[in-house]
Amino acid sequence: MRGPQVSENSRDSDFEDQVRSAAGAVCREHSADLIVFAGGIDSAESEYIMSNVRKHENRAKNVILLLTTQGGNPHLAFRIARCLQESYKSGRWIIFIDSYCKSAGTLIACGANEVVMSDDAEFGPLDIQLRKPDELDENISGLTIEESFSALLSQTVSSYLAAFKSIRSETGLTSRMASEIASELSLGLFSPISAQIEPMKIGEHSRLARIAIDYGNRLAERGRNLSDDTLRQLVEDYPSHSFVIDRTESERLFQNLRSPSESEEALSNLLQDITIASLSGDSFIPIFWHHDTENNSNDNKETTRQLDPGNLPQDSEASGNGTGEATPEPATQEGDH
Repeated sequence: MRGPQVSENSRDSDFEDQVRSAAGAVCREHSADLIVFAGGIDSAESEYIMSNVRKHENRAKNVILLLTTQGGNPHLAFRIARCLQESYKSGRWIIFIDSYCKSAGTLIACGANEVVMSDDAEFGPLDIQLRKPDELDENISGLTIEESFSALLSQTVSSYLAAFKSIRSETGLTSRMASEIASELSLGLFSPISAQIEPMKIGEHSRLARIAIDYGNRLAERGRNLSDDTLRQLVEDYPSHSFVIDRTESERLFQNLRSPSESEEALSNLLQDITIASLSGDSFIPIFWHHDTENNSNDNKETTRQLDPGNLPQDSEASGNGTGEATPEPATQEGDH
């Protein structure tokens, strides 16, 4: 995570003041604490968020999480979401997505009461990522195994039916004899392929797929913002782990979803270069407490790896945004989302 930085440059100081002012406006608009989290969902990041939220004695009633992530550990994603639900259970939890919120980030969103999405924001499916055998740092979607099995079964049945009809019509053999010959042909053709299927691997995928479903159901009970069948769709219905679930698509998945307010948009415009750059660098996690903004504190007393404008990309190409090229997705652990 990005370490504390002290700005000496007046430009940097002006930028920090702008961010604190914009963050304060968002906090006051919603009577909420504001957490900005950009980076992978890993142990250090999750512990940092949870420990600071739990130990803070003067939390606001509501909370806003501005989340930018390509995913990470689903167990830690659940813990972050549950921490926010418990710590702000008397109020509302709003999740704000202004760019990427993929994989385990989508799981976190399942626990929020309200979703805010910018025009270019995107969620991602919840399909499990499995380590690719004999390959270094390469993963395959758990859906690949399921799709392969379904395709093999479909092709076997189709081959049998085609052979049976052909034998029956062209030879005049009885249905029983034609069926036996068609079965032998189909089995002989597809048995070498099916022999490569590992039952343990299929069982592992089924078990891992339940992680997203079970965690999602538990979070959705409190968030009350998922439409019917949303979790099943997120786990099963999208053909690729990198599939873009944009705002139009997300409106079918979440009951309470809106565009950013003026103050939220202003904060996003200030921070987006930093948050997107953090996907491939150090995590960026400032926390702004509502009671400090109410007191009009100039330093805002945010709990943070301090804003570090010196680490800002100098142009949009450096940030991986605005060039048409997606920010590379970091490798995930087996069973990660």
